[in-house]
Amino acid sequence: MERWGLGYSDLKEIREDIILASGSSWGREGPRGNQPGYDHVGQAFSGVMVEQGGGPTQIPQALIGGFADQIGAMLLAFGISSALVARNSFGIGQHLDVSLIGAMTAVQAMPITRFLRTGKQIGFEARRAATYTHYLSRDGKYVAIAANTQRFWVNLCGALKRQDLIDDNRFSDPFARAENKDELVEVLEQQFLTETSEYWIEQLTNADVPNSLVMSYEDLELQAQMWDNGYLQEIISDTLGAMRVPGPPVRMSETPPKIQGGGPRLGFDTETILLQLGYDWDQITSLRDREVI
Repeated sequence: MERWGLGYSDLKEIREDIILASGSSWGREGPRGNQPGYDHVGQAFSGVMVEQGGGPTQIPQALIGGFADQIGAMLLAFGISSALVARNSFGIGQHLDVSLIGAMTAVQAMPITRFLRTGKQIGFEARRAATYTHYLSRDGKYVAIAANTQRFWVNLCGALKRQDLIDDNRFSDPFARAENKDELVEVLEQQFLTETSEYWIEQLTNADVPNSLVMSYEDLELQAQMWDNGYLQEIISDTLGAMRVPGPPVRMSETPPKIQGGGPRLGFDTETILLQLGYDWDQITSLRDREVI
């Protein structure tokens, strides 16, 4: 943008309190600041692929495609909102920048901080507690549990009909469970295999243990929880007709966000937007004649 005379310093001369938002792969500074990049290389550079893969000695594992792109976009929107608040409060504009590697660093704050303190990266699965993971049930489906407090541990033992584990010295408190993780995993693996996922979901829910079936997208589409909250919605697209899509993740009481339909065809709203910006029809016709729009 600077090469075209549209950098922040150029724009600030036109409007002192202007807000300019930039999204990049590597950040504006440093040896790679001007290099191209995409989501996958952003994930690779950030360390998350090694973390998800199980540590430096294992095969790296990428997150879902577009993960870094989407997190970066969300943080960019958050930055713009913050800059607008600052302008309303202090009358100042500013230039903000969000990068893929910066975004991925932010969402890994806990494991990266742990590494910076200890010098060790062992990977997510190796670090996961035996009571904060998922287990295979008799019907071949996995059940996830998050019994990460003493209260939930006691509840879990009740749901599994294994109250004997509560007073077992190997598992009696969080420190003992961590020290004897492999033994506890083996116990829980064998127990979950004795019943179906449906049975365990009912038992865990009744015992107030955080739980979920490990779902596929096919499973997810059937969940009332998703539709009742608007996390999945059906819209009408001009080109594709009725279609199901993810809905807005944020619900607002007074100005609820809404997906009104599919994306418009190229140029569909150009004339409307130009009219809103103050162009008249003669100017718009001239732009079309010159193939500017």
